Amino acid sequence: EEGLVTQIVSDINYQSGALPLLQYALTELFERRSGRVITWDAYHDIGGAVGALAHQAEELYHELDATAQDIVHQLFLRLVTLGEGTEDTRRRVNQQELISLFDDQDLIEEVIDVFVEHSLLALDNDEQSRQPTVEVAHEAIIREWERLKSWLNDSRTDIRQHRQLARLATEWHEANEDQSFLLRGGRLEQFNIWKEITAIRLTPEEGQYLQTSKKVYTQQQEAEQARQTREANLERHAQQRMRYLVVALVIMLVGAVSVSIFAFDREQRAN
Repeated sequence: EEGLVTQIVSDINYQSGALPLLQYALTELFERRSGRVITWDAYHDIGGAVGALAHQAEELYHELDATAQDIVHQLFLRLVTLGEGTEDTRRRVNQQELISLFDDQDLIEEVIDVFVEHSLLALDNDEQSRQPTVEVAHEAIIREWERLKSWLNDSRTDIRQHRQLARLATEWHEANEDQSFLLRGGRLEQFNIWKEITAIRLTPEEGQYLQTSKKVYTQQQEAEQARQTREANLERHAQQRMRYLVVALVIMLVGAVSVSIFAFDREQRAN
């Protein structure tokens, strides 16, 4: 319709990632065309060129039930790399890692497929392992989808803590579960407390890393306590033997003195 092209160009001008935004907006407009005409109504319905991605993501989110919405929440928290003084960016994640977050793996795959079908998520394969991966299709989603921005802002500390745990768990598995890679002491306690309060779900591998760390550390603490108890018992027994020895020496000394006094007295009497 008249003036719509000018409006689209104006809206998209100077936007970061303008071409992906434009591509998605035009695709959505074409799908909503009226005959051979792209209309203003369709443009407003998709949220404009800039808001098209976010608008579509929000629509899909509202069409899901509570369980599927929780899946979307967990997926997108893992699909974003937090910026350190810069913008947040998309993060490529192994698909199996995402699928393992929930027991209903079929539902997770369905949710991923829905967002892939609407060009909000993209599938690929890792260059080295060739395993399937998932990533956000356009970083504009991270910038424009208010719900996702709210999730990220509410969970930044949790996400950073989780990324540390995920990295440590990966290093442990790559080191053939070497116990020297496990958490212990104050750091283990910190992660255990965090696990009880965080809303971020852990993969089985991440959970196993925490559980094994706790188990091994508890065993080490118990072994150390047992060693200290044994040493304390040995020391107590040694002290008891020393006391007995001192008593015996005193008795022998008293006896020797008594014998000496008796002998001296007899000698005096004899003289």
